[in-house]
Amino acid sequence: MLCIVIAPAILLTAWLSARPATALVGAGLGIAYFLMVGFNQALGDNPVKYFNDSIALMIALGVSGILFALTDYTASPWANTRVFAQLRQLVVDACLDPGLTSTAFEMRARDLIQRSGNIHRPQEAERVCMVEALCAALEIGHAVMALRTLSSGLAAQAQRLLQHTLVLIAHDYKRPGPKSQQQVLQWLDHFLAWVQGGEYADALTPSQAQKLITQLHFIRLVIAEETLASTPLLKEAAHAA
Repeated sequence: MLCIVIAPAILLTAWLSARPATALVGAGLGIAYFLMVGFNQALGDNPVKYFNDSIALMIALGVSGILFALTDYTASPWANTRVFAQLRQLVVDACLDPGLTSTAFEMRARDLIQRSGNIHRPQEAERVCMVEALCAALEIGHAVMALRTLSSGLAAQAQRLLQHTLVLIAHDYKRPGPKSQQQVLQWLDHFLAWVQGGEYADALTPSQAQKLITQLHFIRLVIAEETLASTPLLKEAAHAA
């Protein structure tokens, strides 16, 4: 009778443990079941009661697993939205916080994506979106910091234009939406036209102009791709803003 009662639980935990995606769940259920089933206690000859207790225990373990899945940080859409918003906030900090170094920025971004667990399941669409958001945040963050480094050696006029560019980028990343994206894209086009048109002679050296053009083109490309992609996470971030 004891074998009949515990056989379904053994088969279930063995099946879960044999699948890579649920191996930890199966092992946890098996350990919890056998610890709670009470083999180290005196058993009376009451198979009905034992069978009922075993069913109740399996139901309790199942409910506990469901509740854990609902509160699992790495599997929650809410958590993905939060991580996406924090990644965009990192870009805002890179634009507006002069004390943020490139190393600190990259460490904070990678820490967010590691804690979210998205890099371990890249086959899922939402995970791919989060990894792409990480790459975009890293790339544009480093480009913004390169602009900040470049601005220290520029004339006052170029510094004002560059500072206005960083403010617009920060605004777009803090409050994403079609209006802010178009605003920053139009300004970047205007800034690039000013640099490429040769009007910078009194404010920039040719080498400074070339570095500026490279970074501005790259930032414009990233922002334009976000505009075309219209990812669900970007829509949720715009709604939250």
